[in-house]
Amino acid sequence: MKTEYGYSSYSDINANSVVAQSAPVALVTNFAVAPHKDSFVLTWDPITTDANTGYSAITKFVVSWDLGSAGSLSQTYDLTTGLSSPTLTITNAAPTNYAVTALTAYKFNVVPHNVHGAGQPLAADVTSTSLDVPAVIAAPVITQQSGTDKITITWATPTDNGSPITDYQVLWKKSDNSYVESNSLCDGTSKVGNTLSCTDVSITSIKTLTGRALNDDILAGVISVNAEGSSPQSPDSSTTVKIQSAPTAFPGSLAATTNSDVAVTVTWTDLNDASTDAGYNAITKYVVYYRTGSAAWSSVDTTDGNVVSQ
Repeated sequence: MKTEYGYSSYSDINANSVVAQSAPVALVTNFAVAPHKDSFVLTWDPITTDANTGYSAITKFVVSWDLGSAGSLSQTYDLTTGLSSPTLTITNAAPTNYAVTALTAYKFNVVPHNVHGAGQPLAADVTSTSLDVPAVIAAPVITQQSGTDKITITWATPTDNGSPITDYQVLWKKSDNSYVESNSLCDGTSKVGNTLSCTDVSITSIKTLTGRALNDDILAGVISVNAEGSSPQSPDSSTTVKIQSAPTAFPGSLAATTNSDVAVTVTWTDLNDASTDAGYNAITKYVVYYRTGSAAWSSVDTTDGNVVSQ
């Protein structure tokens, strides 16, 4: 400072020096996009080192995005909180209020800011495709195991729409047209990654579970599940296996004719396989019981006709 008597001595040097600053110098690192059916979760590393921040603290990250076919990223959001562990969920709710379309490619980028302005975006936009629940499974196939009262139900692998299948739900159609799941009959979870079928499923157990009547079709649908949710239910099985039972009636017109001193011919009227009498299942054999006087009963099986000579 100068007066009429001359210059004063120098002041003390300012102990609180300010270094030269700039907009952020470093790009965001470890930028990751986790896709879902109706959202994307974005994460990246914070920028904290002075040389990377431009010697001025980061004040916000500006995230931009748009459909993958867009020429520019017109959607933006300023992230001003949680800057030490930045993450942003883009979805049709606060704070972004953006409706993500399933199974659609999107592009993303992010730019760090401080009080001096914007840094640089990522060198290339990051592309990610949203996911969805699994596609609808085709109608399952039900077949009866030959000569038994058991069925096999089989279904095809659906498209998982980007998220692996974690469960199958096999639903049996009840008499009131609602559906019921029974893991004891068919545990769909155990079929993930294995053969997509359940064997040795008892028709009697299905009848008890569903309350369906004799000669009703056995119907079932299948739902697949992934991390995004459950698929719509498949169409009902289109095969014609019926609810069946053991025969409910005796053969008709039972008659015995003596052929000789040691032989008797027994005849009867066959049961109709497609009837309540036969339990709506093919008769596999007839068992003829006989005895002499008060002796114990003996029996003989016949499978190739209704004449037994004994």
